[in-house]
Amino acid sequence: MRQLGGETRSMASPIHIVGGVTAALGANELYKRWKYSPHDRYVLKTHKKIANATGSDASVFVDLPGRGIGGTRGVIDDLGDLKPDLIVSGFPNSLIIEVEDGEGLRDRDHVVNQLNDYRANGYSRAIVVPDDDDNIATAEEYADAAEGTVNVETPSSLGDSLP
Repeated sequence: MRQLGGETRSMASPIHIVGGVTAALGANELYKRWKYSPHDRYVLKTHKKIANATGSDASVFVDLPGRGIGGTRGVIDDLGDLKPDLIVSGFPNSLIIEVEDGEGLRDRDHVVNQLNDYRANGYSRAIVVPDDDDNIATAEEYADAAEGTVNVETPSSLGDSLP
């Protein structure tokens, strides 16, 4: 407490400042959870990992319509109007990436059809799923059912597998 001209004023203590910052960060996290679906959060997490791993050496396209973030439609001629979640091009390992959360993995036919549709010359394919043994096992089953090679990754492992 401080007294100025007969008036008592209290100053914010360090604990109040830390508490305020913590509350603001918590509010930001709640806002993200409200704004983005679990799928979109995995797309964003995957995008961040790729962007950090590739730097300016690659072009990364993300499909999150209505979120103010680019798009993947029309980026690769072979895909026509299809929109995979992420495309990494201009990098030694150009990738087409489909991201699925636990909810998305429940629809086997949809996932396998997407993986089959997202084939293009010069691009590898990957499915990115939450880092959980059950999700990884399910994704591996779907990757085996798809035509050609599809790598199974998690947001944390994907950046590590890029050269």
